[in-house]
This record gives sequence, C-alpha cells and structure tokens, in this order.
Amino acid sequence: MQSVSELNGREFLSKLNTEKLLQPILVQLGVEPGKTVLIHSAFSGLSRQGFLAEYFLENILNFVGNGTLAFPTLSWREVSPTQPFFSEQETGTNVGVLTEIFRLQFADRRSIHPTHSVASVGANTDFLLKDHHKDVCPCSEVSPWGRLAIVDAQILLMGVDMDNCTLIHHLEETWAPELYLRESVESYICKSKDSSKIEVNTRRHRKLFRNFYKFREKLYQLGALKKANLNGFDIYGFKAKDLVNCVSEEFTLTTSATLAIPGERSKWM
Repeated sequence: MQSVSELNGREFLSKLNTEKLLQPILVQLGVEPGKTVLIHSAFSGLSRQGFLAEYFLENILNFVGNGTLAFPTLSWREVSPTQPFFSEQETGTNVGVLTEIFRLQFADRRSIHPTHSVASVGANTDFLLKDHHKDVCPCSEVSPWGRLAIVDAQILLMGVDMDNCTLIHHLEETWAPELYLRESVESYICKSKDSSKIEVNTRRHRKLFRNFYKFREKLYQLGALKKANLNGFDIYGFKAKDLVNCVSEEFTLTTSATLAIPGERSKWM
C-alpha cells in the first residue's frame, strides 16, 4: 500500500493515511457523526506536511456522515462599495484555501450575503443559510451565525485562534449593535447560482481593538474546550452554544465585553 499520492509532481498523503491521522483527532475534539460542524481554518501548515485539501475534506465529510459541514466563505475584502456585486458561485473568499476548495467542490449552497456568507452541505444547510440576506446586520439571528447554537453545532479552529471566530460578532450585534456596527448601510446586488438577483443591504463591523482570545481561556476553564494536535498543528473544538453562553455572560456585565483593555492581548479588527 502506498503512503502518498502524487499531484503535479508533489507528494501527498494518501486518502487512507489522511483518514488514519485525522479521524482520531476528530474523536478527540468531540466531533459527533450526524451533527453540524463549522470549521475556521488555515491549511498551509498541513499542506506543507503532505496533506491534500481534497482528501482532508472528504475524510471530515465521511466522519460527519448524515450531519452537516459548513465553512465561512467571507468576502468582505472582495466585495465593497466600489465593487458592489456578490455572486454565490464566482465571488472568492478571503478566509483560506480549504474554505475555497470546500465551497467550489463540496458545498451544496452558499448563503446570499456580500460580506459574511457561509457554505454548507448536509441536513441543516437550508435552515442555516436560507434567510441570511434578510437582515441588515451581517451576523444577525437569522444568519447562519445566529443559528449555529440552535442546531447544536460544533466549531473547530484549525490552525487559527479565537480572533477568527465569527460567531462572536453575532453576540456583539445581539447585545450592542450600535457600538460594534457602522451606522452606514451599504447596498449590494447578489446573484445566486440559479442566476436570480436580489438587493442585499448590510452594515459593516467597526474596526476596534478586540480581545476574542480571552473566551478560549474561559471555555477551557469551564471544561468546554477541547484541544488536539495534528502533526504540530493545533486544533480547538467547542460547542457553539457554550461560546454563546460564555460571551453572553460577559455582555450582561458590560457592552464592551469583546473589547481589549490596556495590557490585554488584542487585535485590530
């Protein structure tokens, strides 16, 4: 049995060996077959170690089985007031190669939203994606982000940290939209893959010094966060509802719950 496959002269781990390495990690992270999983990712580190994105995604889909797999397909860099057009099929993402391959080769649908879309395949796809365009807030309660906890989704952070966790923006919009969203409303023409076009209005998040990292530590302290290591590649896993509860608890104390205070680790985003 060969241990590698070859593509364009480069050697990659075979599908079988990818499965042998990846599936125990998914078990360790608490991923459950038949459930909904959303993945934030940076894949370059694993690619350099011989993992092929297509095999990687196939193995996750096989593990999830009759559940749902989703990836963020954010396009806030690609779509702007000077480029006010979004296409479900043609607009690229700015969140990594694994997401791009997933949306092009594996996803059934992508939500119709110019800046914060999600691509998905599986049982909960329609519920997660169907209403995203209906609210001016990009991560509102009718967006996929607002429905992750409802379907008891698991979130995985593969090679990225909590600053990439878009679900936290949903809590910002829920508790203090005027603090975290710009006042101006932008209008976009969005085309679905059946070529129908709709106008979608949205507000952008304000650029602020945020500290999302503290919520990873809080989840860990609560025993609600799992960590695994795949060939030196850190992966975190947690339930969407646990993060919602954790962040919401902070928001009951202060509307600046996600903002960094002096001396804290932060990111301008």
